[in-house]
Amino acid sequence: MSTLCRTSRQEEIPRLKELWKQCFGDEDAYIDHYFQTFYQPQRALVLEDSGQIMSMLLTFPFQMILGDGSRCPACYIYAFCTSPQEQGKGHGRALLAYAEEQARRGGCAAAVMVPGEASLFQFYETLGYQAACTLREQSFGRGRTGGLTPHPCSASVYGQQREKWLTGLYHVGYPDEVLEYQRSLCRSSGGGFYLLGDGVAAVELDGDTLVVKELLTAEPEQSASALLELLGAGRADVRFPVLPGEEGKGRRFAVAKWLTPPQGAGWDARTGWLAFGFD
Repeated sequence: MSTLCRTSRQEEIPRLKELWKQCFGDEDAYIDHYFQTFYQPQRALVLEDSGQIMSMLLTFPFQMILGDGSRCPACYIYAFCTSPQEQGKGHGRALLAYAEEQARRGGCAAAVMVPGEASLFQFYETLGYQAACTLREQSFGRGRTGGLTPHPCSASVYGQQREKWLTGLYHVGYPDEVLEYQRSLCRSSGGGFYLLGDGVAAVELDGDTLVVKELLTAEPEQSASALLELLGAGRADVRFPVLPGEEGKGRRFAVAKWLTPPQGAGWDARTGWLAFGFD
């Protein structure tokens, strides 16, 4: 029987969970959370061989926002994997090509992924992808808050403030439903979305450590201290965008492939900001 690429079916969720667990080893609660809050059959693509799902990937909608403010619809590819026993047979390449074609037909200008490990950047380059986003990382302990007080906020309010802060920068823009999924991940760990003055922070709690998936503020040290004080943690591991003038200071985070020629000013891979890899 020949292979077949298609959208998933509701009754196939157990197999999708099984593949996810086999390939990434995530906790069941984390995997279940996706299927309870964000899954729709058309958002999961699968490759079937001899009646069995061998490869899968999940998709998120967003926009790549260029330096001049122009927007390109894009598709974020997540949890892309092949059954360990079936790897090396070309199933993953076939499914990814199918996903790219479906995205193109749906009006997406680009496909974006976060490689699971550094060695995969080179692999994705063979498939036409290029490094597309960078980030800076820094750890903070408790210190002076500068009078900042974090206030929990909704996904919609977070998104509005986030876009104000990122005006003029190359970045990924998320619809409210995707931001709400990330917010629910943060809240499930004991964190959440917060406003800090004119900035924002997306925070997950890992034991005594805050994992700040995105911090957009002119006062990073004071903001991190305020979050630590609020949530009772001892250390904050923070991700920031690489700003103009800081090129070369960050590390690669994602890869992208243009499915149609970008409109506007193009994309500066040295400073492009993808906050959420849902990792």
